[in-house]
Amino acid sequence: MFDIGVNLTSTQFASDREKVVKRAREAGVTGMLITGTNALESQQAQRLAAGHVNYCWSTAGVHPHHASEWSSEIASTLRRLAEKPEVVAIGECGLDFNRNLSAHQQQEYAFDAQLALAAELNLPVFCTAVKRTIALLRCWSRGCQNCLAR
Repeated sequence: MFDIGVNLTSTQFASDREKVVKRAREAGVTGMLITGTNALESQQAQRLAAGHVNYCWSTAGVHPHHASEWSSEIASTLRRLAEKPEVVAIGECGLDFNRNLSAHQQQEYAFDAQLALAAELNLPVFCTAVKRTIALLRCWSRGCQNCLAR
């Protein structure tokens, strides 16, 4: 069993992250994918994964809740992280039009930028899925380089 979407960077695990990983191993979990949901947590996820070689990997991304934070600096941070061997996907990214902690347009812009980064680096995408998410993914799968214009 492999656990994806592990939010070990959450403050709720601050006092026992290593114990959580140990319990997972003891329970038969064969590996974990630690999710990056913003630049800081993506960096933390990468460091955690680096400390558990061949057991933990991580993602580097900006969750739709944090899309309003998107900047060229964050894009550069994610690019640098994606060069690390333990970072195996871009995300968690996508769209969340339910809670709308970032405006729809900001979510789409950040998601599109992360899809472009994943395509450029030939990395998979770890994303949330709503109808508009699927539409943007279809656009990118057809090789479109300006999916927001559609």
